[in-house]
Amino acid sequence: MAFETSLVAATGYVLAKDAWGCGYATEALSAIVGVARDLGIQRLYALCHPGHPASVHVLEKCGFEREGLLSHEFPNLRSGQPEDCLCYSRTFQ
Repeated sequence: MAFETSLVAATGYVLAKDAWGCGYATEALSAIVGVARDLGIQRLYALCHPGHPASVHVLEKCGFEREGLLSHEFPNLRSGQPEDCLCYSRTFQ
């Protein structure tokens, strides 16, 4: 989790392909959601690739809602080339 302010943080996950479909992303994201809630975060968000429906499914399963489409540079891909990404967030009160 990366804090932007004391109330807003970003999260995400990158797993090796042989770990896909094992529930690790859901387990990790669920834990991060719990920590964010305990820390008083009001908005937790994550970015994912539009062409990766499994990531969308994990985010939605963990209570995140789609906010929109952005252009963003992903650190695990070609550096310096922004790509389309979906922004999902979850809010707490």
